[in-house]
Amino acid sequence: MAGRRRGRIAMIGVIGSGGLHYFEFHDRGDAKTVEAFLTRAYEKLGKLLVYTDNASYHSESVFRKLYEKTDGGIVARFLPAYTPELAPIESQWREIKRHIANLFFDDVKEMKKAVTRGLKRGLIKIVKMHDCLTI
Repeated sequence: MAGRRRGRIAMIGVIGSGGLHYFEFHDRGDAKTVEAFLTRAYEKLGKLLVYTDNASYHSESVFRKLYEKTDGGIVARFLPAYTPELAPIESQWREIKRHIANLFFDDVKEMKKAVTRGLKRGLIKIVKMHDCLTI
């Protein structure tokens, strides 16, 4: 795809009640990918409250469709523009980067494995919304 950096991946994830988490890696981040991911996450974790930024593929219409499709099981709250300090994912990225910062990977597949292992084994702290707001 023109204009995309080689090897760039999107990691999409959610944290459910009780700290359960679900995540996937994708070659692209767009509205269809987000919608399909959240549908699978809802099936695995149940009701979701999604705090989202204003990325173009996080449109209100996508979340309205998901809300209706799940009878209110997926609810979105849009964060104000230019407020990354309010987004839990920003704190989560710091935790992930801290875990892999000094590691060398032969390819993206190896990096995905390291992140997956780190999350599953508890080596990467799962950031909860209240953690994000108190930092």
